[in-house]
Formats: sequence, C-alpha cells, structure tokens
Amino acid sequence: IRLLQQDGLTEADAVRALETHGLEGAGEIRDYVRAEVDRRRGQPEEIRNTSAYLARCFREGYGKKTAEERTAERRQRNAIAIAQAQQDARERRHAQAADLVQAFRQHQAVQVEERLAALSAPERQDLDRAFIRSQPIWAKGFREGGSASPLARAAFQQFAAERLLAAEERDLEAFARARGASIEVINLLRMAA
Repeated sequence: IRLLQQDGLTEADAVRALETHGLEGAGEIRDYVRAEVDRRRGQPEEIRNTSAYLARCFREGYGKKTAEERTAERRQRNAIAIAQAQQDARERRHAQAADLVQAFRQHQAVQVEERLAALSAPERQDLDRAFIRSQPIWAKGFREGGSASPLARAAFQQFAAERLLAAEERDLEAFARARGASIEVINLLRMAA
C-alpha cells in the first residue's frame, strides 16, 4: 500500500487495487504504467498525470498479465538464466583448459631444464646436433646464439621434451587428470590437441 501511495494513489485506491488484482497483479499494473510513462516521455501523447493514469489502469485492469503471459514470461526468464549459466560454464571450462595447458608447459619446461642440466657435455652436444638436423629452420640461429631467442628456445624445449621425457610426462591428459580436471575440460584438451 505504501509503494502505491508513493506513486500518488490514495490509500482507498491502493487498498481497492490490491483487493481487486492481488499483490502480483497490482505490481504488474504498476510496472506497466511506469514503462508507459517512460516510453511516452517527450512525445505528443506523454502521460502528464502519472497518479491519475495509474488509478485508471487499476480500475480498468490495463497492464495486468494473463496466466499464460506470466507462464511465458517465467519460461523466458528461466531459459535466459539457463542459457547464461551454460555460457558461464563453457567459458569457465575454456579458461580451466587454457590454465592447464599453461601449467603443463611450465611443468614440462622445468623437467626439461632439469634433464638438460643432468646431461654430460658430449650428450648435450649430441642433443644440440640432433636438434639442428631435425629443425633446419632453427639451425642457423641456434648454431650462432643457442636458445637465446624465445622462438628458438621454445622449439628446442619442445624437441628436448620429446627426446628426454617419458611418454607419460608428455601426456597433457594425464597431467589434467592428476590436477582433478573434469571430463568436459579433458575433452576440450583432446579437441585442441
């Protein structure tokens, strides 16, 4: 009643509106009137006396929704909420997959560096030569500057990982499972591979 009085209705009109239309119906009519006032603002048919228009709508039942309209509106709100929740879940899974890939690459890089440090000088030279033979694109730059450039370093890291790490240490899926990734995230990783 207080809310309806704030819109300019008398207490008697507010009580009559609630008795006639119920709380939900009165709220719908009030929302309809506010939307109409906003829509018509600045136009020739602008509503100048909001409280009189509101009282008229309550008397005549303008803006009150039917049961079918309420059901349709509820369904639409639910569908929108479900679609938004699904979109949020999809984005979360993609972010988790990207984070897992990054963590896996960092973990792998640490393992490769440890294995490279453990190699003897002749073993390291053999590995460098094998890299130069298998990656002719990087051969000149690698011979001159080693793995100084980020691209050459990434290519060498990948090559060294294939040579120095066991298959299970190169398995992104196993890494993701060990980190507790969901099946949906693991499927995303499979599709990206």
